[in-house]
Amino acid sequence: MPIFKTERTFVFPTAFPFYNITSSPNYEIFYAVQVITIHMCNFLVSGTNMLVFAFLMTISQQYYILQRCLSAFNSDSMYEINKKLRPICRDKFEDKYDENRELLYRCVTQHQKLLK
Repeated sequence: MPIFKTERTFVFPTAFPFYNITSSPNYEIFYAVQVITIHMCNFLVSGTNMLVFAFLMTISQQYYILQRCLSAFNSDSMYEINKKLRPICRDKFEDKYDENRELLYRCVTQHQKLLK
């Protein structure tokens, strides 16, 4: 902290050969600019990290849902899963395919969407 020091230093070493920044109003202005810039950069980096974290969590949950659907393939709960997915997907596969192919086709198309 510059309050406890006798010499005037900045948060980051700064040199302006064309301008005297150690004089009274200039020093405080440049020091405040450095402190504000540090905080803005910290907020920007934290926000970017949180955005990447949210994307990764969303993607991992999508793959978890896909894994649960694939684990239900050819089981007793497959009919219930297809029944829940029909109003969401609205793809009319129940008219074209049997239960096994319907779920498999939906899982494959969902996986292709996740890879895009």
